[in-house]
Amino acid sequence: MSLISQGGVARARLRPEPPVVQIGQSVTWTLIVEHPLGSAVHLGEAFSSPHLGWAEEGRGQLSQRQDGEPADGAQGLLTTKLSWTGLPLESGDLMPPGGEIAWSGPNGREGLVPEVLSLKVHGELAAGEDLPPAPPGMASALVADSAGLSGTAGAVAWALPLCLLLMAAVVGLCAWALVRRRRAARTRVQAVPTPGEALARLRAEQSAAPGDDGETARRLEELSAILRRPGAAAPHQGHLGGPLTAGLTDEEWLTKLVAEKMLAPEHLDEAREFCAALSATRFARRRPTRFAVERLLEQGQVLLNNLERAAATGVGARGGGA
Repeated sequence: MSLISQGGVARARLRPEPPVVQIGQSVTWTLIVEHPLGSAVHLGEAFSSPHLGWAEEGRGQLSQRQDGEPADGAQGLLTTKLSWTGLPLESGDLMPPGGEIAWSGPNGREGLVPEVLSLKVHGELAAGEDLPPAPPGMASALVADSAGLSGTAGAVAWALPLCLLLMAAVVGLCAWALVRRRRAARTRVQAVPTPGEALARLRAEQSAAPGDDGETARRLEELSAILRRPGAAAPHQGHLGGPLTAGLTDEEWLTKLVAEKMLAPEHLDEAREFCAALSATRFARRRPTRFAVERLLEQGQVLLNNLERAAATGVGARGGGA
């Protein structure tokens, strides 16, 4: 009689390494499934669900080993492992991307819910903080310095009028420079930036000043508009963006790009993943961290590069056949 016909159960565990990290620090999750000899596990969908809290680095190979020889009357076990590595983009107790975990036992295919060892992700600053906390012993030193400096406040009181005068001079110079810049802007024609230039400016804005929820939403809307702008795929086929594609779903738009040879088929899957993540951020009322926004902008740059590369190849092919 086979061991699987004697019954038995399977169990799964999910462990992060390391268990405590900062945002942006690499974490490897290992899924361990113990199941009876003669049974099978199905981990093809594990770690496959989209998750805005992670930037995927890679998925390890599936491995399996037998835990020794079974004793008389006892069931032998197989241990199957699968690893996944990513960068956390959110703070808190963060879970990895989900997906189906199942095994085939005496009762057929059954789902497994793993026992999860929690991962603690620390953010850049604690809630309400403007600066990182001072190292141990530093706080008392700062207090002592502050007390010492307060005794000299009267000695530098004369410097206040001078500071006000300098500030007034700086404000005046800035106003004069601003007026000159505006006058010069009226006299020259402003070139319309290319999609690449517009995306570069957007990424620079995000890097310099991440902004609040309203600013994040505006930038993600602008990212979507840049990619669908006429000329994003190719200057000679501007109809692939703009008003004629505004009503298309992401899937319809990507399918059109592939059909028009503006996107190589091998880049279609990663373009779909990007569009799904962008739509979830824009429409699911989720507040992405600045790391998640920077990741989306980076993926948008990759898609734009692929569009331009495919467009350049298409132009060459048509030009050679003319």
